[in-house]
Amino acid sequence: MARAVLTWSPNMSGHYDDDPGSGEKITELRSLMEDDFSLLIASYLEDNAALVKQLQTNIGHYEEADIRKAHSLKSTSLNIGAVAVAEIAKQLEQQLKEGGAISEAQWSNLSQKFESTAERLQKMVC
Repeated sequence: MARAVLTWSPNMSGHYDDDPGSGEKITELRSLMEDDFSLLIASYLEDNAALVKQLQTNIGHYEEADIRKAHSLKSTSLNIGAVAVAEIAKQLEQQLKEGGAISEAQWSNLSQKFESTAERLQKMVC
């Protein structure tokens, strides 16, 4: 169920907060998911940590599969209100669609923002 919500959850409020722990989106998800909320967060963190790591393996090289990875990261991050991660992923997705490769600096920026978001989310479910 968590994967389904991450994939298909509509934008309920029309607004995404940069801090997923304080926005309307996360409040709505808590209410909607109830006891499964911690599963949703665990799924988001596990799946997207893997995507971030996979994107690292292709730094400096264009891989068409990375477009889908960046898109997935963007979409699932928006679904929980992690706007900063989603915005970085959106920029990477566009760059990859244009045939560009991910730089070390871009990946580092993504990784740092994902880690800070992950820390906030983990505190919410502990």
